[in-house]
Amino acid sequence: MTAQTVILWRHGQTTFNNTGKFQGHIDTELDDSGRAQVRRSAPVIASARPVRIVTSDLRRATQTAAALAELVHIEPESDSRLRETAYGKWEGLTRAEVQQRWPDELTSWTGGNDDPTHGGESRRSSATRVADAIKEYIASTAGGTLVVVGHGGSLRGAVGQLLELPLSSWDRFAVPQNSYWAVLEQRRQGLTLTQFNLGPGVVAD
Repeated sequence: MTAQTVILWRHGQTTFNNTGKFQGHIDTELDDSGRAQVRRSAPVIASARPVRIVTSDLRRATQTAAALAELVHIEPESDSRLRETAYGKWEGLTRAEVQQRWPDELTSWTGGNDDPTHGGESRRSSATRVADAIKEYIASTAGGTLVVVGHGGSLRGAVGQLLELPLSSWDRFAVPQNSYWAVLEQRRQGLTLTQFNLGPGVVAD
C-alpha cells in the first residue's frame, strides 16, 4: 500500500520572502509573520490526520514541519532532496538587483528558458529531484496522508513533474503562498491534483 493523499506544504514567510530576495539553498529561518502563519496552518493540516511528515532540511522548512509535529506527535524526516531550486549567484539578491547586474539572464529565465545561467539548477532538474523524492516517500508510506514540507518554486515544479505535464505549462500554476499547500490524491488514473494554494480560511469545495 502507498500513501493515498499527499499534502505539499510550503514553508512560512522569511525575511527574504518579505524583501523579495532569491533564497535557493540559503538557510534562512521563519520570521515572526512566518511563525504566525504556520501556527494557523498546522491545525488545518493536522485535521487531515497525517501518518508521516517529511521536510526539506533547510530551517525555514524544518521550523514549519515542527509546528505540525507538535500537534500530531510525529517526528519529521529531513531530506536535502526537498530543498528549493538552487539559484547560484542570484541567491541573496532581489529581482531588481539581478535585473541590474544580469538583465539578459533574468529576461531569458523569466521568459521560460531553462538554461541555468545563474550557475544553479534548471527548473527541470530541481523539479525532478523533488518529485523523485516524493515518489519514494509515497511508495514507502503505508496508506493514509503524507505531508511534504518544502519550497514554493521546487514544489510547483514537482507538481508539474508528478502530473507528467510539459515544462512549458508549469508556470500556469502560481507559486503557493507562504504556509499554503496543495493536495494530491491517488486515483484510478494515478496522482490527481485535487486542491491547490489552500490556506487557513480558504474554502475547498
